[in-house]
Amino acid sequence: MDSILETIKVRLASDLLSLSVPSADRAFARVQSASIRRCVAHIWNLGGRLATMTGIEVRDGIEVNYHVCFDGDTLVITLSALAPWPEPSLESVAQDIPGALWIEREIHDILGVSFTGHPDMRRLVLPDDWPEGVYPLRKGFEA
Repeated sequence: MDSILETIKVRLASDLLSLSVPSADRAFARVQSASIRRCVAHIWNLGGRLATMTGIEVRDGIEVNYHVCFDGDTLVITLSALAPWPEPSLESVAQDIPGALWIEREIHDILGVSFTGHPDMRRLVLPDDWPEGVYPLRKGFEA
């Protein structure tokens, strides 16, 4: 695990905003939003596997978390990037990691993050007649 974290520190140095390692098998890294695709690709190329992605509304936008597992080391690294208001957007990682295709579509549907460069941003979770610009997991959503 130490070698993976040291490699990440070196490769992501200019993009790394913070890195915390609360336990031997868990790490959290915040990276510059503009470089999320490159950062996720670096971790992927180290042998990581994208387990899932999550999004959460925070004060400044939508924080998108990329949870990457290293099975041999039982290590999980979460890369976080902020998709800022007023129109949250991040570069898609789906061109590099096919497993992100559907997850990015889901995050777009329910939180409204646009993933630039995504090959197919059709709706995935919400029905086709759902109103545009209404995102059910945002804090201001009213049922």
